[in-house]
Amino acid sequence: MTGITLQNAFELAFNEDQCLSAWRKCGAAPLTRSVLNSPDVRHEVLLNADGTVNESMNPHGFMLMEIEHSNHQACDFLMTFGFDGSQLQMDAPKCSVKKYKLTEPHSK
Repeated sequence: MTGITLQNAFELAFNEDQCLSAWRKCGAAPLTRSVLNSPDVRHEVLLNADGTVNESMNPHGFMLMEIEHSNHQACDFLMTFGFDGSQLQMDAPKCSVKKYKLTEPHSK
């Protein structure tokens, strides 16, 4: 016997205070949409029916479109010098706002 006593790591990591703290940070207790405002979460560009960016539902959408535009410019610049810039070209993830409508007016 070594005489060493170890603490229960599971009880230390997953006690009530630790769980509530983690859930509060991600918006799960109380249930909020705070996680949508975090820059660490993957965001999508939400497009209105007319093709414009809906910044009210996701304020990071416009920033993603600016990054996409800069990426396309840099890739085009590489292609002018004979490099295959298309290998580095990326598009921002896009989604229609229509997908996020939960109810329709006057529906059953």
